[in-house]
Amino acid sequence: MNLTAIRQKVKRDAILDDIAQNRFNLFLPDQDVLNALYGHLTLQIPDELYNYDVRYNVLYYARSKGEWDLDWVIKHTVFLHFCGRDKPWRKDYHGHYAALYKHVQHCCRKVD
Repeated sequence: MNLTAIRQKVKRDAILDDIAQNRFNLFLPDQDVLNALYGHLTLQIPDELYNYDVRYNVLYYARSKGEWDLDWVIKHTVFLHFCGRDKPWRKDYHGHYAALYKHVQHCCRKVD
């Protein structure tokens, strides 16, 4: 994020006005408002690299014809996005990325 540009372009009053005008239509309020007001200023980047939604793992795998497997994700992806109901920090999570999340969490504890 270009914080200098954001500080120049993003205006608190514009955000509050948009919320007031669209309060009943906001599904993801923070994202909806920012997209409505500033979406035209954003740069589209590949989500498989910068915002990999783990719910769509099978779709990513199919779209890449099998290339985007776990090893590829570990090597190339910046952020795994655990949106939705299932969260890897919960004990009952058994998703595809459970072991990877636990490994990274363990490595972070070593640094502390």
